[in-house]
Amino acid sequence: MNTYSLTETLAVLANAPQALLYLSGTNCGVCHVMKSRVQALAEKHALTALEINLTEQPEAVAAFEVLTVPAVLLYAHGREYHRQARFIDLTELSERIQNPPLSNTDYAEIFKQAV
Repeated sequence: MNTYSLTETLAVLANAPQALLYLSGTNCGVCHVMKSRVQALAEKHALTALEINLTEQPEAVAAFEVLTVPAVLLYAHGREYHRQARFIDLTELSERIQNPPLSNTDYAEIFKQAV
């Protein structure tokens, strides 16, 4: 998993059929432990995986509306369809990776079901 600038990340997320964004912090021990696990999961599913260190790029906090780290955001067809923060459930994350929404999915329905 490579670290990218905010601009590069937004471009990849907009164009990748499916992608995983890992948001971390420099002094976050949990972030360092979870990174290798999330990266292994992304590799297992041949998923485009990116990382942004929010300590180094604080402007990304507002761009992705993240209040805590680590955070994992899944994207399909340029749109976020799943996120987890602080406590990352790798089983649920794997299931969500395997079942991304179709390109014509109504995203209001995805988030309506999650409530």
